[in-house]
Amino acid sequence: MRSEPREIAERVFEEIRAVHGALEMSLAREAGEAELELSIKVQPGLRFDVTLALHNTDELWLGAGELWVSWFPCTSAEVVRQYREAVDGLLSGRYRIVEYRRWGRLVKAFLQRPNGPDWQNIHRYYRSWPFVWLCTDVRALHNLPG
Repeated sequence: MRSEPREIAERVFEEIRAVHGALEMSLAREAGEAELELSIKVQPGLRFDVTLALHNTDELWLGAGELWVSWFPCTSAEVVRQYREAVDGLLSGRYRIVEYRRWGRLVKAFLQRPNGPDWQNIHRYYRSWPFVWLCTDVRALHNLPG
């Protein structure tokens, strides 16, 4: 029997809550534009807000800092695996987000995982701005729990 997207998202969010039980999380159903939303606010063990959501029936979203990226369709086991890996990596501090700004405005952001001594981009987010290479400020959002 094939699971429905909402059931899949609820299961994934509950698994994330169980693995990261030290973090306080709030689950909302029918939260604005999201069908399901799990909010994790700044707290001991988390240095920035994180939002997980189910949007557009079958899209799993991750929001942290100003990065918003999605994985779909959530009915694919591989998509769910990649999403879980990214969320777990970000919450645990293994992954990071690098934001590039110009005049205080976000221009682009990358979700990155370690790749030997370097970092590998696994997701990217661009704002519409014609000169993305003219970024003056770069900041990394990297959770260091504790």
